[in-house]
Amino acid sequence: MVRTILTNSTLVELKPSEATILCAPRYAVGARSNLAQIAAVFEKELGRRIQVVIREAEGGSAGGGGVVDGKSDTGDDASVDDPLVKLAAELFGARIVAVQARTIQPG
Repeated sequence: MVRTILTNSTLVELKPSEATILCAPRYAVGARSNLAQIAAVFEKELGRRIQVVIREAEGGSAGGGGVVDGKSDTGDDASVDDPLVKLAAELFGARIVAVQARTIQPG
């Protein structure tokens, strides 16, 4: 059950102490009821305990778009060199659907 939930969910944020997973409504109930097992997957892969937060996607979908051969739908290069991105992709059998650059505010 956990594998099915994670395969059909999207890791939307991974902080040092918390992971946020976006699930289609169809999987959100199962994700919440299997939260301990999902947290155990993260603990095994990361080597530490973190809190797992389940968010329910609106409109019945947890994902969209796509990437083919490291290129996003818009043709921009997708940054997949980050170890955290690689871990998330491996954990969830995921593909990159969007890459957004963060702007750093000085000061």
